[in-house]
Amino acid sequence: MSADKKLSPPSRELALALTFATKLARDRESRVSLRDLLGGMYLSSLDRLRRYWDEWERLEDFVVSECDLPRPRFMYLHEMDQYLRSDREDLLTNFDEEVSQIMSEANHLALKSG
Repeated sequence: MSADKKLSPPSRELALALTFATKLARDRESRVSLRDLLGGMYLSSLDRLRRYWDEWERLEDFVVSECDLPRPRFMYLHEMDQYLRSDREDLLTNFDEEVSQIMSEANHLALKSG
């Protein structure tokens, strides 16, 4: 990356999705995977995801099943609210290889587009 091009910080929505993904991965004692990212997007911004599916209930069923989210969504939201209000550790995490590649390619494309 050249010195004149810097990555901008993620949007609030993306930052919250990544925070949820990190929490889901930590709960499984694992690195952040694609299923965690999808679960994080679902938990943090279902309203945004719904726009892309005619039958959003099927999307919700799919995500809950594939991402192993057995509790109602509001419970995860409440848990995250409590976590963010507490004195917490830093949210740095390791991403698995597949997610690292996707993030790297996304950064590369963002830099190319200006």
